[in-house]
Amino acid sequence: MIFDATLYANKPDLGIPRMHQLDHTTLWDDWRREREGLPTRFGRIFQSEGGTVPDGDAVFLDIEHWPDPAGARHIATLREWSRHYPARRVGFYGVVPERDYWASIEPPQSRKYRAWQKRIELRESLAREAGIVHPSLYTMYTDTSRWAEYATAHIREAKRLGVLVYPFIWPQFHPSSEQPWAFMPAETFRDQLALVLSLADGVVIWGGWGTDGRLEWDDAAPWVSVLREFITAA
Repeated sequence: MIFDATLYANKPDLGIPRMHQLDHTTLWDDWRREREGLPTRFGRIFQSEGGTVPDGDAVFLDIEHWPDPAGARHIATLREWSRHYPARRVGFYGVVPERDYWASIEPPQSRKYRAWQKRIELRESLAREAGIVHPSLYTMYTDTSRWAEYATAHIREAKRLGVLVYPFIWPQFHPSSEQPWAFMPAETFRDQLALVLSLADGVVIWGGWGTDGRLEWDDAAPWVSVLREFITAA
């Protein structure tokens, strides 16, 4: 299954399920108080940039700033969400497994890899409560020769938790890379899509931002042609 979480302006209907981002600015009435760690009432959590999330669409929670090693605060948020919306299952972007490029390409028996595993296991309760995880597999380096190892390890560790795994990928290089926001070659994106779909339960496509903010949809972009190939074949 392929989900569309992109934020491009004037994007057509791609004929695949949408996945809407809800972050701390949306989830709480007063997100400034939330960032300071102060109590605040769970707010109008069904509102996003595009308005009310349609019933047929999916949702992911994006709360990346919490120092929450065991996931206790995330679990509390998940339970509060479930109290309001018991029929809508959600997962957290990038929380389980923790993204660690360098640890993930080490041998599984190595000290660095095993330390990474331990950090993932600390959040096993969160993963099982959600029933779904969204590993972040963004392309952090323009040298993509080891991306497959990095992605495979993250998906493998996520699958060990016994939950649905829907990783996020992005047809652009990460802003921290040597070519921030640049679109990767179409063949690279094709290889990434194929690998994730072969290993995980599905994939979430992110994107729509560049150096100058929100991007216009470009139906002629090479990565779009690749995505449409996979959508047609699904």
